[in-house]
Amino acid sequence: MSGIERIMSEPDLKEILGANAVIDDQQWTCVIPAAGKGTRLGYHYPKILYPLLGKPIIHFLVGQMERFCSQIVVVASPEGAPEIDKELTRIPHSSIVQIVIQKKPIGMADAVWQARDVVTNPNTVVLWGDQVCLLDKTILMTLALHQLNPDNLLTFPTILKKDPYIHFQRNDNGRIQKVLQRRENEIQVDKGENDCGFFSFSTDALFSVLSDGLNSKQSIGSQTQELNLLQLFPKFESMEGRVTTLRIATEHECLGINTIEEAQQVEAIIQQRLADSQSKKVRVAMFSGGRGTATLTKAFINHPQIDLTLLVNAYDDGLSTGSIRRFVSGLLGPSDVRKNIARLISDTDGSGIALKRLLEYRLPKTIDYQTAFGVLSNLLDESNSQKNFGFNKEFWDDFEKTSFQQVRYIDRQLRGFLDYCSKKEDDGELFDFADCSFGNLVFAGAFLNNGKDFNQTIESLSQVFSPSARVINVTQGENLVLVGLKSDGKYLQDEAEIVSPQNTEVIEEIYLLENYLDAAAVNELNDFKDLDSKKEYLSKRSFSPSISKEAQYVLENADIIIYGPGTQHSSLFPSYLTQNVSETIAKNLKAEKIFLSNTRKDHEIQGETINSLCQKLHFYLTRKGILNYPPMDLVTHYFFQIPGESEHKTDFLKFDVKNFSLPAKQVLVTDWESTMGKHSGGRVLDELIAIVNERAKSKMRSLSHMVSIVVPVLNEEKTLGKVLTRLNLLNLQPMGLDKEIIVVDGGSKDRSPEIAKEYPFIRFYQLPQKLKGRGSALRYGVDQSLGDIVVFFPSDDEYEPNNIVDLVKAIQSQGAQAIFGSRAIKCLNLEERIRRIYRGKIFSYLISKYGGMSLSVLSLLLFKRFITDPLTGLKAFKRRLLLEMDLKAKGLELEVELIAKLSYQNEYILELPVEYFPRLKIEGKKTSILDGLYTILYFFRLRLLKSKQK
Repeated sequence: MSGIERIMSEPDLKEILGANAVIDDQQWTCVIPAAGKGTRLGYHYPKILYPLLGKPIIHFLVGQMERFCSQIVVVASPEGAPEIDKELTRIPHSSIVQIVIQKKPIGMADAVWQARDVVTNPNTVVLWGDQVCLLDKTILMTLALHQLNPDNLLTFPTILKKDPYIHFQRNDNGRIQKVLQRRENEIQVDKGENDCGFFSFSTDALFSVLSDGLNSKQSIGSQTQELNLLQLFPKFESMEGRVTTLRIATEHECLGINTIEEAQQVEAIIQQRLADSQSKKVRVAMFSGGRGTATLTKAFINHPQIDLTLLVNAYDDGLSTGSIRRFVSGLLGPSDVRKNIARLISDTDGSGIALKRLLEYRLPKTIDYQTAFGVLSNLLDESNSQKNFGFNKEFWDDFEKTSFQQVRYIDRQLRGFLDYCSKKEDDGELFDFADCSFGNLVFAGAFLNNGKDFNQTIESLSQVFSPSARVINVTQGENLVLVGLKSDGKYLQDEAEIVSPQNTEVIEEIYLLENYLDAAAVNELNDFKDLDSKKEYLSKRSFSPSISKEAQYVLENADIIIYGPGTQHSSLFPSYLTQNVSETIAKNLKAEKIFLSNTRKDHEIQGETINSLCQKLHFYLTRKGILNYPPMDLVTHYFFQIPGESEHKTDFLKFDVKNFSLPAKQVLVTDWESTMGKHSGGRVLDELIAIVNERAKSKMRSLSHMVSIVVPVLNEEKTLGKVLTRLNLLNLQPMGLDKEIIVVDGGSKDRSPEIAKEYPFIRFYQLPQKLKGRGSALRYGVDQSLGDIVVFFPSDDEYEPNNIVDLVKAIQSQGAQAIFGSRAIKCLNLEERIRRIYRGKIFSYLISKYGGMSLSVLSLLLFKRFITDPLTGLKAFKRRLLLEMDLKAKGLELEVELIAKLSYQNEYILELPVEYFPRLKIEGKKTSILDGLYTILYFFRLRLLKSKQK
C-alpha cells in the first residue's frame, strides 16, 4: 500500500465513501481513559469532570460519542470513579456508559487495557478524556473509513501543525516508524504531524498489541516512564492489515485541556461554534397529512431557527378530490397539498388571509355545470353578469382582496382546467362542480398547464402563493390508488372508505394499486374465505412508488425527521411504502427521528393502540418486512399521549408501557393536547429544542407559547370566584401567548371546589389524598401544566393579576427563567402593613416582621442570594427549570427550596415589584408562626444536605 493510500485528505475520503458514510453503532465501543486529575488546572477532581461553560467535560464526550457507539467505557481511578458515576446520572442516555477501574495511573496503554474484559463490539474508539473540540464530520469519516474495509486495524485523523505535541515519524511508504512526544523531550521538528486524541481500532488488534506491548520497553516513555499507547502504533504496521490516516485541516480539533489557558481557549471555540450554529436553521422534515399536523406546523414556522418541510403523499380521493382525480387522467389527490399550502400562507395582511380562504372555498352544492363554467370563465370580468349566481359574497370579497399577481395566476390555471372541461364535454362527459373545492380546481388547472407533472405543479403553486414552509410530494408522482383490508376480511375499496366511519376491527393492511379493482376483481377477492389469501391477492397487484428527488434531498439533510400524527392509514403509512424513503432515513445518522402518535382514536384506528400503531409504523417503514433495519435506525424517539382527566377518556389511544419493546433514546409519555385531539405545537417544539440543544448540533432559542397559571386553593370560597374571573380576563395574546388556568384544591371543606368547577375555562384538579400542603398543590399543578411558562398565583385575592404580564414579559424579553414578584420593593411602609395585619398582637407582629427579614438574611448567608421577599406567592418560571429542580417540599417551605435549588443551579433570580393587598388574620390569612419557623429550619436543612453532598 502506497503512502498516498495510507494518508487521505477529506476530499479524497468523501469521494471514496460516497453514500457509504454510515456508521453502524453496534460495531463500536468508545473507551475514554479518565483516571487523571486536573492538577495543572488547579482542579483536584478527575479532569473529565472539569466544567466548560458550566458543563463537565464528560457531558460533551458522552453526548457526542453516544451517536456513534452503542457502548462507552470510562476508565477511572478508584477515588475518581464515584464522582464520575454520580455525574453520569445527570447525563441523558448514560445507560450505555460503564466504568472500569485503573488501580494505578501508569499510562494510557494500561488504562485502555483495563477495558479488555468489557468491550463487546468488533471495533473500538479510544478517545482522550479532554478532547471536546472534535467535529462530528471528522468522527463520522474516520469511523466510516475504518468500517469500510475489514482489513483495517487502525484508522485515525491527524493534522500538520507548528510546534506539535505529538509527531508521527514515517518512512517513504508512509508507514509509521516511531511516535515522538514533546513530554518525553523527543520532538526536534518545528512542524509535525499531530494526532487529535481520537483513534479507531479493530478490537482484536488493539488488545493483541497491548497484550504484547505492555511487557515491552517500546511502550515505556523515556522521561515519564508511563506506558504509552501511541508508541505502540508501529506494531500495527507490522501486522497483516491496514493502518490509515485521515488528514484534516481544522487545527482546533487537536486541542486538549491541560491548563487554564487551554480550557479558556476551548470554551471560546465552543462558544463560537454555538454562535455559528445559531445563525443556521435546524432542518425539520415532517411527514404530514391534511390537518393532523396543523398545530405543529404553526409552532414550527413561528420559530426563526427552523427550516420546515412537509412531506405528503397524494393518494387521497374523498369528496371533490376523488371526483377531480377521476375526471383528470393522471392527477393525484391535491387536497392535502392544497390544505398545507393554504395553511402556510402568511396571514399578516388582508391579502394573505383572503387567499387562504379562497383556496379553501367550496362551490355551492346546488350549482350546475353551466353556471359554474360561466362564472369561472369570467372571474376577471367585473361586468360578469353571472357573478351574483351561485358564488357567495364572501368569495368575491376575498377574490378582490387577493393580490393582482395571484389572481392572474389563478385565472390562468382555471382557464387551463376549463379548456380541458370543454374537450371532455365534446366526449359527452361533464364535470360535477357541486361542492368542489375552489383550490382543487386551481390545482387541477396548474397540473394540466405543467404537462401533468404533479411535483412541478406543487412547485409552481408554491412560487406564486409563497407558503412559509416547503410542501413536497414524497413520490415521483406515480398515479396509484390506495385500498385496504380489515382484519375481518372486509375490503376497503378506496381511500375515502379507509377514512370513513367503520367498525372497530383494525385495518389489517393497506395497498397501493395501479387501478381500482373492478367488480369482477372484487368478487374474485371476496371469494377467498381466509384473510391470508386475500392479502396475497392484493399484494401481487400492489406497487411501491419511488421517492422524489426533492424528498430524498430533504431526508438526507434533515436534522429532525418527524412521523406526524394524522390519519395513519391514509396520510402517513402510504408515504413510508415509498421506495428509498426508509433507506434514506436510515443513512441519515445525524437526524433525530421522532414518532408523534395520535392522541385519540380516529375512524381508521378505532381498534388500535399506541403499541399497535408503532408496530405498524415499523411494518410500513420496512416496506412490509422487505428491509432489515434495526428500529433505532428509523425511529429514535417516541412521543405518546397519556390519557388526561377527561370525560372523553375512552377516546384516547391506550398505551401498554409494559409491553412496549421497541428500543429508543427516549419514550416520552405526557399530555400533548392543547384542545381535544390536537397537539400543543409549542409543547412538542419545546421537546424538540431540548433534544437538539442536548445533542449540541445547534443552539436553538426557546420560544414561549403558553402560560400556565397554577392556583392553589384551600377554603377560599369568598375570594376564589373573583380571582378566577380576573385571571380569565387577563389578555396575553398581544405577547403571542395562550394561557391556561389550573386550580389545584388541597382538600377544601367549603364550596371552593364547586365554585372552581362552575368556570368552564378552568382545569380543575383535586390534590390526591396522600398529598397535603401548598407546596404539594403547586408541584401537582406544574405536573399537569402544558405551558412552557408557569406562574404561581394565590387564590386569596391579595395579588394583582395584571402583574403577571410584567413577570412574563421579563421571561420573554430578558431571558430570565425565575422571577419573584416582590411585595417589599414597592412597599413604602412595610412595618405599618405588617402591624395592620396582626392588629396589635405584638408577638405575632414581631415574628412576622423579623421572620421575613431573617429569611432574606439567611438566603444571603446560606446561598449567597439576597431575596427581598422569599415568601411571595406570585412567581414565574420556565417550566423546564421547575422540572429540573425536582422539588420535594409539601408546604410553605417550598418557597425556600426554590431559592436553594436555584442557587445550586447558578440560576439568576430576578425580582420585580408587584401590587399587594394583604388580608387580615380575621379575614382568612393562613400563614402561621409555626409555618415561618419550620421554613427557617428547612432552610438550614437544605444547606446541610448540600454540604454533605460535597
